Amino acid sequence: MKTYWRDINGDDESFWEHEWAKHGTCMSTLKPACISSSLRGQDAIYYFTRVVSLFKTLTTYEFLGAAGIYPSSTATYTLAQINAAVKAKWGYTPAFDCTSGSLNAVSYYYHLKGSIIDGTLVPIDAPKAGTCGSTGLKYPIKNGASTPTTTATAPSETSTSVPTKATIVGITSSGTQTGCLLTAGTCPAVYLHIVDQQHLQVTLYPVALRK
Repeated sequence: MKTYWRDINGDDESFWEHEWAKHGTCMSTLKPACISSSLRGQDAIYYFTRVVSLFKTLTTYEFLGAAGIYPSSTATYTLAQINAAVKAKWGYTPAFDCTSGSLNAVSYYYHLKGSIIDGTLVPIDAPKAGTCGSTGLKYPIKNGASTPTTTATAPSETSTSVPTKATIVGITSSGTQTGCLLTAGTCPAVYLHIVDQQHLQVTLYPVALRK
């Protein structure tokens, strides 16, 4: 938790309590009646463990890097290139959001079969596109990093798979160090918002997109 679920303002305990009270308690499969363990707080442990575990599998920086797409102060990419790079590694098309033409977040969608504790998360194509335009997208460098020299090309990818139910929405920010601040772009945090029990959306913000 101290590595992957930090509060942007430094108050980790209050942040964790808020996330659990507002979002974790909404999940029917985490209700005490559904859990065999007599350990107090086991439901929260299951919640935090599953979200962090899932987050650690979504290595967007590596997905993009495998296609020659790296943070840069000068290069621009097409949405088709970026989508194709992630799809080549993850298997499905995510949804990218941008701010002023720069990558700001990527959302991964899943269909949840069974309990959030040990159920199966099946990746699916994003049900809707993000806010990025089709061309001229920037992948900005994190402070202190160098610019790789690289080019990238990839075919256009589109998604037509649309879930018929609402989503579980998970929002995740990531870095690689502990004892740091999200405002400095150097450490991670994890957020989970529950809408219903059918689908999962995990959103990674800028510090999760680059090392």
